[in-house]
Amino acid sequence: MAFMSKDECKEYVDTIQRIVAEPHTTLTEHDRHRAIALIMYMRPKDISLHRYLHINMTDEDKKAVEKIIDVAFK
Repeated sequence: MAFMSKDECKEYVDTIQRIVAEPHTTLTEHDRHRAIALIMYMRPKDISLHRYLHINMTDEDKKAVEKIIDVAFK
């Protein structure tokens, strides 16, 4: 099990967000929420990444991600 630094976690989330937003270069909150939902779905084994997500997610983020997950798995 690997551990990532806070900066590595941020870069990981940012990279997934850019992939989700492609071909657009402007990143939105919705892109961020979809990136978080994908990361949570993929369930990486890195505990530091899970911790980073949960520490940095606002209540609004959590609601938006839950909504995306609910819709995606209907």
